[in-house]
Amino acid sequence: MKRILLVLFLLVPVVAQAQVLTDSSLQQTILKALDHIYNFEFAEAEPYIRQIRARYPQHPVGPVLKAVQTQWQYFPIKNNPAA
Repeated sequence: MKRILLVLFLLVPVVAQAQVLTDSSLQQTILKALDHIYNFEFAEAEPYIRQIRARYPQHPVGPVLKAVQTQWQYFPIKNNPAA
């Protein structure tokens, strides 16, 4: 059983389609999305996030970017409970 799990863990990176670390154009797209998010330009970040999610739908980078956007978008509410 341990050998089967070891083989599975070794083969998963080989057959995985979401190799973001080797895709330099996608890395630039991620950086552009993050730049817009951190500059509070959320509408401008949306097309980049959609492009990333369309290109790598199973990779967690799309949902993580969306979560970062949501957190930064509603960050001021955290310090103002009345809002």
